[in-house]
Amino acid sequence: MPDFDRKFAEAEARIAAARAKQRDVPCGLEPLSRVIPDWLDHLKPQVLDEAELQARERSLRLEARRERLMTSPIRESLSSSPETPGSARTVTDEWRILHDRCEHTMALEAVQRWVHKWASVHTASITRPALIIAGPTGIGKTMAAAWAVAEVGARYVRFPELIEDHRAFQRKAGIRELETERHAFNAKFVRPGFVILDELGIEGDRDRDGAKEALAYFVEKRQMWHQRTLVLTNKSNAELLARFESGQYDQRTLDRLRRLLITAVEDDSRIALDLKGDSMRRARST
Repeated sequence: MPDFDRKFAEAEARIAAARAKQRDVPCGLEPLSRVIPDWLDHLKPQVLDEAELQARERSLRLEARRERLMTSPIRESLSSSPETPGSARTVTDEWRILHDRCEHTMALEAVQRWVHKWASVHTASITRPALIIAGPTGIGKTMAAAWAVAEVGARYVRFPELIEDHRAFQRKAGIRELETERHAFNAKFVRPGFVILDELGIEGDRDRDGAKEALAYFVEKRQMWHQRTLVLTNKSNAELLARFESGQYDQRTLDRLRRLLITAVEDDSRIALDLKGDSMRRARST
């Protein structure tokens, strides 16, 4: 046999031996007859008991509330305090809100009752869309607003911010620039949804005209029933009324508010819910 033929035959023999060896090696995959039943078991709906369902619901709710609160500017206004009076353990207001451990205050109770009314399909159509919470610093207004942000989601803005942004688009001379600024303003303050306006009445003398115009525009554009609005202020109901009567705020704005405010249903002079109480901040520090 020529050398070439011999080498070719030897190569063929080695290939044949390798194939024979491959056939003898057990396959790493399990037979389908054993795999398919296990796969079908995974497709069966899982049957959870009541405790497991409740645990999943709590977990999903906590994640949704955390997402809303962590992405809101109101988070910057929250603080931390002892878990209980005299406790060495300190917890944040965020933790209290997310785990339903908020201190029970009149502000929180009022906001919760109002939110639950317009969030319910049974009472949403008859619940007025605006609420003003008035009271001194430290009685829980911001905590109540933060609870609302976590519970249903809201855009949180401050009154000085409203004044400055309104002034910014009013200054634009060109039509295109004016419309661009107006669109940005409306997207932030006016578009449908829940808005929380904090620090009403904090403006100084320098911003009086701007405050009057900005508040008038804000209320005029938020008269739809689905545009829920919560306003926080350190001024009392009487102080707010005095500002409207003196012309510091526009009288037409007051007329619009009286049609929107839940507190003015029976008494149109009650535009704000006056709350009193000891400062939570002082109580926590003692």
